[in-house]
Amino acid sequence: MKPQASAPFVVPEETFRRMIEATPDPVSLNDLESGIYIEVNQAWCRFTGLARDQAIGRTAAGLGLWADRHELRAFVRAMRNAETLRNFDARFRVADGKVRLGSVSGTTFDLNGRRAVITWTRDVTEPKQVEQMRRELIRMLTHDIKNPLGVIMGFANLLRDEVRAPSPGAEMIDSIESAAHQAMALALNFLEADRIESGALELHRAPASVNEIVDHTVRHQSARARQQKVELRTRLDAGLPSIALDQPLIDRVLANLLNNAIKFSPSPGPVDIVTKQRNDCLVIEIWDRGPGIADEEVTEIFRRYGRRIGARTDSTGLGLFIVKTIVEAHGGTVEVRARPEGGSVFAVSLPLERNI
Repeated sequence: MKPQASAPFVVPEETFRRMIEATPDPVSLNDLESGIYIEVNQAWCRFTGLARDQAIGRTAAGLGLWADRHELRAFVRAMRNAETLRNFDARFRVADGKVRLGSVSGTTFDLNGRRAVITWTRDVTEPKQVEQMRRELIRMLTHDIKNPLGVIMGFANLLRDEVRAPSPGAEMIDSIESAAHQAMALALNFLEADRIESGALELHRAPASVNEIVDHTVRHQSARARQQKVELRTRLDAGLPSIALDQPLIDRVLANLLNNAIKFSPSPGPVDIVTKQRNDCLVIEIWDRGPGIADEEVTEIFRRYGRRIGARTDSTGLGLFIVKTIVEAHGGTVEVRARPEGGSVFAVSLPLERNI
């Protein structure tokens, strides 16, 4: 005996209208082929500034509702090729002439023998505006703070030439230079995080020596290391080839790793920076003598705003997120492993495919 086919599930029109009216977000029902509006809810009317009677029987293109027709065509093409689409960003020109931002999700289904699409539009105008203001503020503050910090670091270097070490004066200069570098690193990390989040991170590769980048980073971190009574020791492979890198970004990677190593290492104590070639990669390792990182925390610390359990409150949680993103943008990897005698080793591997 053949099983009987189940009857199609039909939602009465009045029930359907009550369902979409109960939804707080703008909802519309359209014929997928013609684009004609079949039904809209009151939230849609409030969002667009249009009455229901103005929409029913017309199309979004005819109403001029989508501010960019290319976005409308892209949305329709996507819905014709997939049953469901989520979080499609679009701009809508509403009745008062203003442009509002919406995140549109849609689902297609059969409606009396024809394909229809029901869409939900989440009004993200204010969140997007707030986010844009936040990013502009970060860029402005980063730009404005770099100049005075550069002056402070420049005068600290001039004063160092006049003061003999060790002496109280030399220690004061170390404190000034260390604080300026910390503030600069904080500003640059916020800027890099903003570029990453907005998709604006670009690599500008040029032939570079990894050893020279390490030397540059160690010089910049030396005042802070002295202040923390941490000895920076380098073991650099002189035979390493040049490689095509974005030097300022790799410098940021090493600065963040070295900053963490100094922060978490016991005082007094050493931090080792090692370079070598392993198979088809150049490897930079930072060895510290800190408390180490538990296996279950390794994934967390590389996430945005990720922190170790019991991390210090002066950590933004951005440093290792930036490290991982920049290294992976270069086609490389960053790993961390525990040292048998205590502490951690952070290893950055950069491929030699772009060897110069």
